[in-house]
Amino acid sequence: MKNTGMIRQLDSLGRVVIPAEMRKNLSFEDAIVNVSIDYKEEAIVIEKLKNDKSCIITRENTKSNRDYGNGIVLSERGARILLNEIEKKLSN
Repeated sequence: MKNTGMIRQLDSLGRVVIPAEMRKNLSFEDAIVNVSIDYKEEAIVIEKLKNDKSCIITRENTKSNRDYGNGIVLSERGARILLNEIEKKLSN
């Protein structure tokens, strides 16, 4: 583990901001990124999920999610939401 010397506050809701430089170095893009959060002794370990299969609409991670390529993963509910939005746009 690399010691960066960065100190951040944990707010009353348990949130902490990961510094922009660190997010950039870890390839945490500006989009939503799913992470796993674990603890080991006195340390909190946050890791970016590899092969994340979460829906890009709902962020649900279910066994029925489908990968449509180019990073597009949809749950059944996400697909319905997207379809409804497309139908609304096409009918205008």
